[in-house]
Amino acid sequence: MKQFDFGQNWSDFSANAATVERVAQARAHFSELLSGIDIQGKSFLDIGFGQGFSLLSARAGGAVAVGCDINPKMVEWCREHLTFAEVGVNELSPPLPYADSSFELVYAFSVMTHLSEELQQEWVAECRRVLRPGGLFLFSTLGEYFVSRDRLTPAERSSFEEGKLVALGVSRHHRQVGATGSLPGCAGGG
Repeated sequence: MKQFDFGQNWSDFSANAATVERVAQARAHFSELLSGIDIQGKSFLDIGFGQGFSLLSARAGGAVAVGCDINPKMVEWCREHLTFAEVGVNELSPPLPYADSSFELVYAFSVMTHLSEELQQEWVAECRRVLRPGGLFLFSTLGEYFVSRDRLTPAERSSFEEGKLVALGVSRHHRQVGATGSLPGCAGGG
């Protein structure tokens, strides 16, 4: 299965849609998401930073912004345009190239939804490894919203309602359509 070229997608998008208004929108959403969390001077890691809006937002909030992404083109674009951030390429599977307890906030927005359950568990463990004691791991899942769109089979919906993780269209080495439910050992998502 060929991986979608997010790097070219972002280059095309940034040429036309990465407007001042869009960046302001992203910052407002980020601020709302982190409402009540002081990130001033904190070490912030964004796993799967994509277009870099969260790196911009973290920097605007006073955090030390670090990011990694699976797509080298995204990393190259951010190195050229977001020079304040330390960015690098990561693999589909852990480990990350950071020492234990390196970050006070680890952020993975729309990352877990692209992974098999096995990879999600590996990444949760890896995020715990690089997270400082008392730090926060903030991630998203598709959850109830996805279920409300009637895209699950009756068996998948039943599993979801039983509190089980439902991973759609995945194998160990491929991206997936989506995931619902919660990750074992985490009180995250949303």
